[in-house]
Parts: sequence; structure tokens; C-alpha cells
Amino acid sequence: MRFDRRDLPDDDWEHFLRARDLAQLIEESPKPLQGPVLEVGCGDGFLTGLLRRRFEMVVPIDIRPRARVSGACVADAQTLPFRDNAFQLIFSSNVLEHVKDPTTCMAEMRRVLRDDGLMVHTMPTVTWKVAQLVLYPLHVLIHVAAPKAVGKLARHRQAVQTSSRTSPHSREAATVRRSRLRSLFMPPVHGAASSHRRELRCFRKRSWVEQFELSGLEVVKTSPMFLHSAYRFLPYRALDLRGTMSRFGLASVRAYWVRKS
Repeated sequence: MRFDRRDLPDDDWEHFLRARDLAQLIEESPKPLQGPVLEVGCGDGFLTGLLRRRFEMVVPIDIRPRARVSGACVADAQTLPFRDNAFQLIFSSNVLEHVKDPTTCMAEMRRVLRDDGLMVHTMPTVTWKVAQLVLYPLHVLIHVAAPKAVGKLARHRQAVQTSSRTSPHSREAATVRRSRLRSLFMPPVHGAASSHRRELRCFRKRSWVEQFELSGLEVVKTSPMFLHSAYRFLPYRALDLRGTMSRFGLASVRAYWVRKS
């Protein structure tokens, strides 16, 4: 499964990024990838289709699929409904940071992975997280110029004023006001972590390697992926420069090839 740039979608930036990452994963794999494949977190099924171009058997799962995905299994990655040693390859793209109990999830993936099988997981990096925080005010400013965003901002203000009028001294009203005002200056936490500070720690390479090792897994290789942000800033621009910057330590996503230890 080898893509050139003409094979990548040019009408959906998120799909472009996922397809580009998948192409890099397959080219850089430490050993040939074989099925059957378990795709954890199939989302809208875009990557499922690409995986099925290469592998004969792909089983996509998601706790809440975003679209109708052929053959998808609605399941929680923390309780996989498959027999032991069922899959040769387990793949996820920017999923594990959303799992509330990664230790249980990894133990389940280890259970259904064959002894000579391989996992490939991608997760955001600290670079991505810092960019999410730093660029959020610019993201808000850009969208405030749009009519829908202006309306949303007005509703924010009205809600804050309403809560102040109805119970201005209550603890609940103060919490609501702080939360709504904070959302204008601070993005929501991306994954399952309890805070931005916690995510900054969890997104470190060392943190993920330790998490895999605690689950009886060994990271055999990691790779920096493409540079991008949580926002659609300059999509499809400076693609070669983004690739170069990622190789020099500014990757937004890191890939982990994992096997049973």
C-alpha cells in the first residue's frame, strides 16, 4: 500500500492527514504487516477503507461510530469481544488518548494479539498539545469573524448574564460563569485526561512507552509523523516543510510499533 501525493484526498484535511500517516506507517514498519487486522476506533470508516485495500480481513470497532461502516462492531476497546490470539495486526489512529482506562485496554489488545503479531498506534505529542493551547486564541479570533461564531459568542454572553440574574450568589452559577468564560480563552481537554497539565505529561513519548511496558508490551520502534495543529490553519500548505520539521522534533503525532514482551 504505497501512496503518492495524488492518491491523498484534497477535499478533506483530516482525511488527508490520516491517509498520509497510514502511508508512512506502512512504509516504515519494522516488518511486513499482515492480517487479520483489528482497527480500534474506526470513526467514520475512512481508514477502514484504506486498510481494506491492503488487507483481506479488517475488523473495525468503535464505541460510537461516526458513520455506517461496513462490518463494524460496536464495542468498547476495554472489553474486546474476540477470542484470544485472534489478530496479527492491531491498529489505532489517535484513539488511545481517549480511553479512560488505558491499562485495561492494552491488556485486552495484548490478549487478542497473536504471539508474533504487531500493534501500530498513533497518538498526539507534546508539540501538538502545546500548539493546541497556544493557537487557540487565534482560532477563536478567526472564528469570531464568522456569523455563526458571533451568534455563539452572543449566546455565551446571554447565558452568563442569565445565570447571574437568576442566582448571582450561588456556587453553581459562579462555576457556570467561570466555565463559559474560560471556554473563550482555553480549549477543552482533548482526550480522557483530567486536565491540560495532565495531558502534557501523558503525551510524552516516555509516558506512552512506560504505559505499554506496564501492560506486558514492548515498543520496538517509534516514528515522528506529520506536523499540524488541532485547527485548520493553512491546510495543504508547506507540506514538504511540515515533513522536514516533524523529523527535526516538531511532530504532531508519534507512531508506536508494539509487540508482546
